[in-house]
Amino acid sequence: MAPSLTLLLAFVSALDDKIWAHGASSSSPCIWAVPGAVIPNGSSVRIFCRVPPGVTALRLYHGEPGGRWHERLPEGAQDVVNFSLPKVTQLDAGKYFCDYWKQRSWTGQTELLELVVTGIYKDQPSLTAHPSAQTVPGGNLTLQCQPVSRYDTYILCRGGGDSFPQDCSPQSHSSFLISFVSLDQAGPYTCYATQSISPHLWTLPSNPLLLSVKLRAAYDGTKGQMRHESSSPPVLIHGESEDHDAQGAEPEAARQRDTLVPLAEAPQEVTYAQLHPVRPRAGVAPLLSQDPEACVYATLTLS
Repeated sequence: MAPSLTLLLAFVSALDDKIWAHGASSSSPCIWAVPGAVIPNGSSVRIFCRVPPGVTALRLYHGEPGGRWHERLPEGAQDVVNFSLPKVTQLDAGKYFCDYWKQRSWTGQTELLELVVTGIYKDQPSLTAHPSAQTVPGGNLTLQCQPVSRYDTYILCRGGGDSFPQDCSPQSHSSFLISFVSLDQAGPYTCYATQSISPHLWTLPSNPLLLSVKLRAAYDGTKGQMRHESSSPPVLIHGESEDHDAQGAEPEAARQRDTLVPLAEAPQEVTYAQLHPVRPRAGVAPLLSQDPEACVYATLTLS
């Protein structure tokens, strides 16, 4: 066989293997719930199962209580099948997985889906932040989930808590410490309480607590310098209030020396931004002069 033909066949074989592997990974078995895995009592939910090609039968297994099977036959080449629970109760809470029939046997199953039903216990805990719900990156704070009755398990959920346990954190005490807060941890949080003997049956949710994480800005009034404290290099902004009487007698060289840029290394480009003052509304302290002719020139220096 010619070397060029051998090389071509090897390339086609490798490409075919790559396409097959990609197709297998994209159709790997999985399970999920819509609108989510944390569902209020009495609401509806759909559980979806994705199976590989060639499956002739599919069943959804509910492990609690006692174990139940829900069977379904895929239609044609259908690879995603859903099971509807129109009105969930405490009997629907627990762990689920999908099992499928292929090549004359039940050959595989998905990972577990944990379905939680909330509002089974009618208590509503409260969620508070200490020292405050407003913090800066790198700070520490504690979220306190305080129920009105005695429970032995507390759950803190971020966002809507659509996935459990991915979006929620259960523990045996009611204080949740968040160390070295980052910007991506901002957002709404809710908490629940439950008993360890029935971990998928929760109380009503607390009212959402919005955690705000903002960069800290420091202002030096003597130099008119504002600094944003973060892990990235700072941007320095120098504000100079224009006073025609005072600055008219000041030499030009003296004004040029009043800057944080070294004299030996002047910046390549300096941008002056003219800010037109807007008279503040009632109750807001004015930041600029009340003189309508006043303006501020800001020198932006990138370090």
